[in-house]
Amino acid sequence: MPENGGLYHCTRPQLSPTQGIGTSDRHSEQSRLFSWHARHTGISQESHRKYNRLLAEYLASDESPTFGVTPDQLVVNEILLGFLRYAKQHFNANKNTEYGHYLRIMKKLKRLYGDMPALSFGSVQFKAIRQTLLEPDLARKYINASMKRVIRIFRWASGEGLIPSTLPATLADIEPLRIGRTQARETEAIKPVADEVVDATLPFLPLVVRSMVEFQRLVGCRPGEVCLIKPSMIDRSSDVWEIRLDKHKGTWRGKSRTIYVGRRAQEVLLSYLLRNEAEHCFRPWESEKKRREAEHEARVTPMNQDNKPGSKRRKRRAGLLPPVKRKPGQFYDAGSYGKAIARACLKAFPPPEGLTNKLLREFTSLLIVG
Repeated sequence: MPENGGLYHCTRPQLSPTQGIGTSDRHSEQSRLFSWHARHTGISQESHRKYNRLLAEYLASDESPTFGVTPDQLVVNEILLGFLRYAKQHFNANKNTEYGHYLRIMKKLKRLYGDMPALSFGSVQFKAIRQTLLEPDLARKYINASMKRVIRIFRWASGEGLIPSTLPATLADIEPLRIGRTQARETEAIKPVADEVVDATLPFLPLVVRSMVEFQRLVGCRPGEVCLIKPSMIDRSSDVWEIRLDKHKGTWRGKSRTIYVGRRAQEVLLSYLLRNEAEHCFRPWESEKKRREAEHEARVTPMNQDNKPGSKRRKRRAGLLPPVKRKPGQFYDAGSYGKAIARACLKAFPPPEGLTNKLLREFTSLLIVG
């Protein structure tokens, strides 16, 4: 036994890769410490190599909580946990995006089969999940898309070496729901909004959101794209401006996206370019500021009565009013942009008279939340 008080009494390090390891810097530091201990305690170079190999594999797994778990020990919940970490890194973590769709189907997987061994999940369980989607009268295309996400979750687990590749291959062989051969309802093709509807809604939109709608209407870009425009992206060297987006729907495919801006669209965008090159052109806090300014100009109450500009802010600082729960953000996303339009639609096209409070809440929630 080496003269170290019996601290190292074996020829192989008994180190758990899930304890005290975080980054590649730690990896290099651990390796240096291990080399020092190997020279002074007699631990073999073979043991050192095994340790480095184990540590590299752990870091390659992105410090997965399922690292080292054999397929027969794995349960569905552990796959869902690992995929959730993956999804947060690869998708926009917003409930109105693909990430949100994954969250919804993962909740059903967790509720029905979270404790089931992953290797026991097969065609019967897959169809049972699909059956739960048929009951709330969801559309056939949405159900098929949700089940494709289930297959992708297990395909990801297979790629990580957690389960054999035959499991996701079996799920992929299951026939999707076909038109006319299922009870799931069919949906009509989504068509452009009629110009009359857009024109009727524009007066009820905040000034910034109205400009976004007018710009999008003229150039034909996606809602998420108009939210991300910055002055630094715009090339104004020619008569037709070009906006080269840093991030868009096809970024992950390696594709570029250029928006061409004509004269009328340039007039809409021009007033939003007087800002820092790295700032977004359309900002919620600026929209809120303009809304307050418009309300102040339309004020009919004398200034010596009721609230004055800044009075609530001073009261909040003094603790007389609760703090603001949520402040306007620095830029819109597709979700907040859509909700702003939905609120304007409620004003432009109010619900029918005679609705009960419950039906009115459901109508409003359906329009705003979607």
